Amino acid sequence: MVLRANGGLAYYHSEAHILHWSDMFEIIILCKIIMRIIVDPIITTDEAKAMEGSYIPSDYYKRIIKEDADVYWNDNGQQRLLMHFRKKTIPGDMLKNAITVFKKDASKASSLRGVAGGVADPSKMSPNIDHVLSEGKFKTKVVFKDGKVSDYYVSNKVNSTIAGYFDKPKVLDKHEVLSKGMVPCRTTIFTEKNTEAWASVLPMLKLVNKYYKEFEPATHTAQHKLASLTPNFQIADTAFSTLTVNLNWRTAVHVDAGDFKNGYSVIMVAEEGKFKGGYLGFPRFGMCVDVRHGDFLLMDPHQHHANTEIIPVTEDYTRLSFVVYYRENMQKCAMQPVPSQEGGGKIKRRTGLISEPNLTLTPAVFPKRDLSLNVYIRPDTTDIKVIKEVLQDNVYEKKFKIDGTDNWLDLGGNIGTFALLALSRGAAVVTCEPEKENLHILSKNLNHNFPGGKWNIVPAAITVDTKSSLDLYLCKGEYNKYRHTIFPKRGRSTVKVQNVNIHKLLTDGAFNAIKMDIEGAEIPILEHLTEQDYVKYGIKKLVFEYSFDVDDSIPRFMSIIKKLSKVFSMVHYTKVKPDELHYTYFPAMTIVYCTR
Repeated sequence: MVLRANGGLAYYHSEAHILHWSDMFEIIILCKIIMRIIVDPIITTDEAKAMEGSYIPSDYYKRIIKEDADVYWNDNGQQRLLMHFRKKTIPGDMLKNAITVFKKDASKASSLRGVAGGVADPSKMSPNIDHVLSEGKFKTKVVFKDGKVSDYYVSNKVNSTIAGYFDKPKVLDKHEVLSKGMVPCRTTIFTEKNTEAWASVLPMLKLVNKYYKEFEPATHTAQHKLASLTPNFQIADTAFSTLTVNLNWRTAVHVDAGDFKNGYSVIMVAEEGKFKGGYLGFPRFGMCVDVRHGDFLLMDPHQHHANTEIIPVTEDYTRLSFVVYYRENMQKCAMQPVPSQEGGGKIKRRTGLISEPNLTLTPAVFPKRDLSLNVYIRPDTTDIKVIKEVLQDNVYEKKFKIDGTDNWLDLGGNIGTFALLALSRGAAVVTCEPEKENLHILSKNLNHNFPGGKWNIVPAAITVDTKSSLDLYLCKGEYNKYRHTIFPKRGRSTVKVQNVNIHKLLTDGAFNAIKMDIEGAEIPILEHLTEQDYVKYGIKKLVFEYSFDVDDSIPRFMSIIKKLSKVFSMVHYTKVKPDELHYTYFPAMTIVYCTR
């Protein structure tokens, strides 16, 4: 049974057609069988992998799905989703616009599709190539017809483009990005140069995001949370970061390497003219699906798949396929924000490069604290002071211990010392830092000490504000690197940084502990969060530096302490005399520890 209401989709299995008449009006509910198909693998994963780069004919497949279906596969007795397929769910005007927006760019040859482009073949590369040096490979150096050997690797050219955001550098930037150990997330060239056109396709991407959420709510939630941790590289608050558009291209057997390993991808097709074939096949299961104009396919991109031959029926035809997904490595990126995706204005190019500061890799080994780290710092700056305070003097573990059950939200990441401490204790951490040079060093430190660890970076300021960006007032001089603030400071230069609302971050994450050292921005957050909020979000530990240099009012501080005392069983602070009106001591701060 299919029920369509208010633009949404809800699917029920039924074998009956229901027709109900009333005296005043007629209600017709159209019912339809949605096939639920369980398939068994016909070859092993290794056998499917051996097919990579090859083209599978349509007669290999024993079943072609052309109607609505939910397909699952048997994995040692456990049923796992292969696909949800629904016919004619994408409105025609959206598809027509998508063809207008992407057809020209997708017609340009790309040699960046690797395995999906097939085994290297000189006839699919350049007419100036005589032969390849590595037979049977997907990337190879080549010999040109003049006898010269390329000093770079070449793949087959296909008609394909990407839009949105990507986690690999442009070819011209690749050497510099990799040689400097930088995380190379970027806005794609298409989205950079076509802001209004990009904005016009966002409604279609939001729609398929909605369908994804309806079909697989738990998986969508996990993928959306991950994407939301890097809003700079998230497509319009969806579970996606990237869109690939292919024009009349038959893909070879491949898996979508780099996509979120526990998530799904969406495929759509828009057409002009007529053609046959182009089925999306899953060779391990001996079945394929005929995705045509307006259809919606939610699929597991980590199963081997490929297209069958596309056969023209009319001389001119268009088969644009749209694949929308989340690149898992986006979560490792520490970058400057990009402007709104909703159109208007030119997006400044983001190459993933910032000027490399003078860094020294410094041992941070404190056996009594069970810490053995190597930390990148800027010599003769506050970086050394931060290491001493956080890692040597143990400022954040004075009243409780950080352990492996903690999931920390670290506001004020700086160069990553608290995140390194938490990770050393087995905790997970999402660390937030808006300033680009600190971000760069933060990323290097986490990647160097805990590659692939339980951490993510949010390159943004976190406030109670709902604005997408804020001014950050930078410290003067070369020494102070940890007192940047969102509060106006006379004589300081400013930069625009991404801003994320604290409630959005707490809602999207699964945190049970919060650390704040954000130069006064903690005060409005502490005043804004209610007693119920701490309970709702599951916060068990809270530690923050309270900045009296932003407001020296002790009554204001005590009102926050009073509220926290209603939630947390332990609230500890020092150096504050409750009966005084103003804080007059140096330094103008105190650290507060809370647990419940």
